[in-house]
Amino acid sequence: ICDAPHLRNMVDFIMNGFSLHGMEDSDRDYVQKCIIESVLASVSETEAAMAEYWIGPIVSISMNNIDRKVMSDEIYILMDSDGKRAGMLWLGVSNDQFTCDVTGYLLGIYVEPELRCTGIGSSLLDFAEKWCDERGYLSLTLNVSRMNAVARSLYEKHGFQVQTSVMKKNLR
Repeated sequence: ICDAPHLRNMVDFIMNGFSLHGMEDSDRDYVQKCIIESVLASVSETEAAMAEYWIGPIVSISMNNIDRKVMSDEIYILMDSDGKRAGMLWLGVSNDQFTCDVTGYLLGIYVEPELRCTGIGSSLLDFAEKWCDERGYLSLTLNVSRMNAVARSLYEKHGFQVQTSVMKKNLR
């Protein structure tokens, strides 16, 4: 997944004691866990309690996209100084839905619960912005659930602003 030659191996991370590396096959189960936990953090408690009935297709589509190794997508695994996985960052490319300009896209970000609120999420976002800048993208876009107040707060702190709201009505 990580095809940028200068980022292919270990990348020194902004925070001491951590490093990023491009996703390897041995990281697949960890990435899947990160996706599941991120999705569950984005839904109500009621929906999370019923996840066994609906989360499978979401995980399947995400993992199929990863397995296809879309050339513009890069997944990084955050490692602590002991070599333990501490988080994940999934970056890609999209087009702005209004201007059609090419934009970097934050497909996924995850930090292990015991490491949250330590600045790691901020450092991952800084890395994502540098990733976009190196490729000439003028913006970084992401989606965040209104249910995920912690993530929304982090993104707002980093200057992200609501561009549009998606509305949904459950029919059943």
